[in-house]
Formats: sequence, structure tokens, C-alpha cells
Amino acid sequence: MTDQVADVNTGLSSIQILSLFIGVFIPILVDIVTKRLAHPAVKAAMLVLLAGLSGFLTEWLGAEQADVMFNWTAALLTWLVTFVTGVATFYGFWKPAGISGSAGKVQDATGNAGVGSNKTPTPADSRRP
Repeated sequence: MTDQVADVNTGLSSIQILSLFIGVFIPILVDIVTKRLAHPAVKAAMLVLLAGLSGFLTEWLGAEQADVMFNWTAALLTWLVTFVTGVATFYGFWKPAGISGSAGKVQDATGNAGVGSNKTPTPADSRRP
């Protein structure tokens, strides 16, 4: 049985399960690689980038292990599933638990390291004269 074949009990391949698992922890990784005061768009872009990297790498790994051609459609779907899982776990678990987000424990531990500005984001209405 190869990794690309779905498990009879769950209907998911081990690569799909790995992508779900990675998606759960991607919000923590975003906090590690971005600054506390980074604009939310920077953090969202980082989440998209990391989910995409995860989706393509896990699909490539699965194709290599099963000795089959790389499937772009499966890679895009894996990217989407990883991204949605990351967003859902961020708002559903990590942020309410005080672990992730600008006021979370991960941002406290990383200090001011990472990508993004040190400035507090300015609300859109205060930029207009």
C-alpha cells in the first residue's frame, strides 16, 4: 500500500493527514517568523505562503514515495486544506487560548524578531487628511 492510497478506515492518505497536522501548527510558525506589530496583511500573506509551501512539499513527498507523477491539482487542494485548517485553528483555538496572535505567548517569547514593521498599524480612516 502506498502513501497515495487512502486508508480504508479514514478515507485519507497519510499525506493528507500530515497536511492537516501541519495546518494546525502553521499559526504558531507565523507568529515565530513575524513581528508582534506586523500588519495583519503581512501575517495573512505569511500564512498563505507557508500553507502553500507545506501543500506543495507534502504532495511532492507523497509523489516521490509512491513513485507517481506530481499532481498539481492535489497540491493546490492540499494548500487550500492546510490554509483553511490554519485559519480555523488560529481563530478557534490558538488565539482564544492566548497562545497565538499579537498578544499571544509565542509573540512574547520571540520578542521583536521576524518579518514586518515595528510600527503600530494605522487605521485606514486616520490616514486621510
